[in-house]
Amino acid sequence: MINNLKKERKAKKLKQCDLADALGVSSKIVYNWEKGKSIPSIRFVLLISKVLDIPVEKLYSIDDEVNS
Repeated sequence: MINNLKKERKAKKLKQCDLADALGVSSKIVYNWEKGKSIPSIRFVLLISKVLDIPVEKLYSIDDEVNS
């Protein structure tokens, strides 16, 4: 599950519909990813990382878990 998608999206001042448009998906899909109702494929994880200009690890809180 992508733990930080909503936080990172908001940090870039993007609405769900903005991110959805950039990814070529519906805003409902982004909503479901943020709520943990579905999980994006690796293709979309990489696209999200590129659109938000952040490393993939930041989406998954990997740094936080490693440092805990």
